[in-house]
Amino acid sequence: MAHIGRDLLLWPPVILEGNPYGTLPLSRENGLTRLHVPIGHHLDMFTYVLGDFASVSATDFTMYPTGTFVNADGQPTGKTMQSETPDHFAITGLLKTGILVNLFWRDGYSSGPETGRRQFVWEIDGEEGSIRMEGSGLHGAFPGMQEPELFLNGKKVEFEAGNVFQSVTLAWKEFAKGEKGDYATIHDAVKHHELLDAIELSAKEGRRIHL
Repeated sequence: MAHIGRDLLLWPPVILEGNPYGTLPLSRENGLTRLHVPIGHHLDMFTYVLGDFASVSATDFTMYPTGTFVNADGQPTGKTMQSETPDHFAITGLLKTGILVNLFWRDGYSSGPETGRRQFVWEIDGEEGSIRMEGSGLHGAFPGMQEPELFLNGKKVEFEAGNVFQSVTLAWKEFAKGEKGDYATIHDAVKHHELLDAIELSAKEGRRIHL
């Protein structure tokens, strides 16, 4: 489960004037969708850890069809933009390893501490116990930007967190190893976009898609 707060001012219902996501229509053709940006990044991490999908089913919904632009002071400018893409996704599927998956992404509510809302929860639940990651705060839904808390069988695990650039450094080190390195390739990118296309098709046609 993850939530992209309106406080980020990237997508409707509130958009910061001048940000890259507000300079082009919010359409699939421009690639500025929640599915292709934040959800796509999350699914990339997800499949790296747990493996590829064998089949997927999805439902999407647009809760906020219109975005209001605000200036750097947070004041409305009077400009609005129509959103052509969904902001809520419920995704279920089976992995090739036989694991059942449930994912829920939503966008547009406040992410302030007064809401008590967790921005990110990833739980792997098995017969012998569970592993859970949780993120809160403005960037809590982006574990690549903000280190989540880790729990093993309900007990918090303390560890030394790196910084946001460390993953980039490690990726280049793996790439420098050549064929022995562990890094994403163009073939991984193609496979990943096939998954995103399957999610869109499932939501559009209301059926399970086999990959």
